[in-house]
Amino acid sequence: MNAEQAKAILQHYRPAIDAGDPYFSEALEQVQRDPALAEWFTAHCASDEAVRCALRQIPVPAGLYEEILQAQAQRRPGRWWMPPAWGAPAAVAALLVLAILGYGLYAHRSRVRPPRDFAAYLQTMTRIAAGPYTLTVVTTDPDVLRHHLAAAHGPADYALPPGLRTLSLEGGLVVEWFGHKVSMLCFTQDDPHDKDGNEDRDVWLFVGSRDALPDAPASAVPQFAPAHGLVVASWTHGDRVYLLATPGAQAELERLF
Repeated sequence: MNAEQAKAILQHYRPAIDAGDPYFSEALEQVQRDPALAEWFTAHCASDEAVRCALRQIPVPAGLYEEILQAQAQRRPGRWWMPPAWGAPAAVAALLVLAILGYGLYAHRSRVRPPRDFAAYLQTMTRIAAGPYTLTVVTTDPDVLRHHLAAAHGPADYALPPGLRTLSLEGGLVVEWFGHKVSMLCFTQDDPHDKDGNEDRDVWLFVGSRDALPDAPASAVPQFAPAHGLVVASWTHGDRVYLLATPGAQAELERLF
C-alpha cells in the first residue's frame, strides 16, 4: 500500500469510532512509515474533531423526538411487494428521495462552521494526544526538535516550564489549527504508580499562537481542566498559548511548574 491508497482509506477514518476497525489497520501502519502521510493524517483527525464539536453544538428543536414518534405512528403499514408494472418507478422514486435527503444532509454539514474558540482548540489538541499520531521527528535533543519545528513553520520560540526540562524528550510534530501552525512536543516521565519502574507516562506540550486564539486564558498562571481522559494545564506567555497534558493526576502537572 502506498501513501495515496492509504489516504483514500483514511479520509473515511473517524478517530473516535474506527480506532479498532481492522479495515484501517494497514493504512494506519503506512502512516507510521510515511512522515508526510502522518502530517496529513494528524490534520485530518483534528478537522474531524472540529466538525464533531460543531455538530454537537447544534441545538435539537424542542419536541422533535415526540413529533417523529407521532408521525411514525400515523403512517400506514407499507406494502412489501408491488406488481412489476409499479415496482421500478417506485424504486426510482425512493432512491431519488434518499438522494435528496443525503444531499441535504451533506449541504447542511458543509455549512456548519467548526468553532474556533479556545474550548474547541483544547478539545481538538487533547484528542490528538489521546489518539493515534506519528512523531515527524524522533529525538532527545531539544535543539534538533526546535530546528525541525521551525522548518515545518511551527512555533519554536517556546519557553518550557522548569519541571518539563527534567523529563525525557521523545520528539514532536506540527499540526494545523485553521491555517495556524501548532507545535506538539512529546515527553515521558516515570509513572509514580508503577512500583517496578517499567512504565512511563506521556506528557504533551502544545504551543500555539495567541493570534489564533484570542479568547485563550490571558494569565501566565496555569488553569487546569480535564479533557479526553487527560488532565490539562493551559496558560499564556508572551504571544504563545500553551497546553500541557498528561493522563496522570493534576498534581503531576502542578509539580512541573
